Amino acid sequence: MAKASLSNAPHPAPSLKLLPKLKVSVVRSAPSTATAIGVPVGTRGAFPREVGFDREALAGAGFEGKLGQTFVIPHGKGAIVVAVGIGDGKLTVAQLRDAAAAFARAASRHPELTTTLADAATGIGPKDAAEAVVEGILLARYRYEILKSDSTDIRLKELTLVTSADRGKAQSAGAQLGKTMAGAAMLARDLANAPAKVLTAAKMADVAVEVAHDRGLQVEVFDKSDLAKMGCGGMLGVNAGSTEPPRMVKLTYKPKGNKGKGGAHLAMVGKGIMYDSGGINLKPAQGMQLYMKMDMAGAAAVLGAMSVLRAARPTVSAATRLVERRYAQSRRCAARLHHGCALPAGVGRWPAVVTLRHLRNDEVRHRRFLALARGHGCRRTTVRRPGGQFHAAEVAPHDARREGGHADRSPAVPAGPGAADPLIQWSGRRSATRPG
Repeated sequence: MAKASLSNAPHPAPSLKLLPKLKVSVVRSAPSTATAIGVPVGTRGAFPREVGFDREALAGAGFEGKLGQTFVIPHGKGAIVVAVGIGDGKLTVAQLRDAAAAFARAASRHPELTTTLADAATGIGPKDAAEAVVEGILLARYRYEILKSDSTDIRLKELTLVTSADRGKAQSAGAQLGKTMAGAAMLARDLANAPAKVLTAAKMADVAVEVAHDRGLQVEVFDKSDLAKMGCGGMLGVNAGSTEPPRMVKLTYKPKGNKGKGGAHLAMVGKGIMYDSGGINLKPAQGMQLYMKMDMAGAAAVLGAMSVLRAARPTVSAATRLVERRYAQSRRCAARLHHGCALPAGVGRWPAVVTLRHLRNDEVRHRRFLALARGHGCRRTTVRRPGGQFHAAEVAPHDARREGGHADRSPAVPAGPGAADPLIQWSGRRSATRPG
């Protein structure tokens, strides 16, 4: 049985309960409850009258309408107006998302936001535009506050997009999808930000089960005894250096109507090292505590990705392995690693999966877990790609915390087809004709 978590520990992923309370809507006119209104302003063309000043006046104050610029204009007791620069208006989805984020940061002291930014970008459909705006605003206002005794941040309560009647339906769909996608990123950020004492491997598995039940996923959790029966000696060997037991979590998504035959399949593997003290005597002190607790960000990103599949409605079946264990948590435990408690360097063999030799550094130890999970996953799922190959992907988060996160992106073997995508590194390949 898993060791009980701290009885008074907060839930490591507060966004799971906070995000549903946030209201996102699309209307034809700004509501009277809005406390901040974001108005897009370009470098040329008609100047919006909502700003209350002409272009020359704002230029004299340093605002030229360049992409990402903001200028806050108070209006007595009413809502403030935030001029948001959109450049020439020919924005990509990413640029529109960044402009929306700039508005959210400029209005960080306001709980009810309203904007017409989704109508500002030419060349972007209303659904994609609304999704980008909602994602940018929600993620820019993200904060991890469960461990703060006195937070001064103001939580966003309501977001309203204003548009015309003919664009309303499409923007409504995009806004809800944007909220869902932002929720996936928030979930990954929550887990990456949670301290290792709050988020143990067992607690991570509990969160995965909670997400699976809420999002229509199948879930299996493998504990220490299960891993021993499965032949995962490498995982158990390294985990022997910790007082916390390991977990492996399998999540499965199957589209409606998919009978499991003839459809495409995708397998993702996320590394969940809850606290990595390997090589602690060699690591620099500055910032390393943060990086060591964020070595589980790969598993967090995969869990976030799986959490949105039902809403995104992909046509492929997806299966994932979250490989979770806690490394030594203190110098005392770290010392035990060198006295035979954990699997030593140079030994890399475990039954029925794969054999590696001369594992001389801690980074290769981490690859054991991805290989173990991939080997177990490939017994059940074949991911076919051009050239008769299947690949298990390790997904690394682009932004695991508020201003960018740590993610291990070095491939164990030469990079495969996903190398061009900075969010995906391929952790290995084998012939699809060989048994898993």
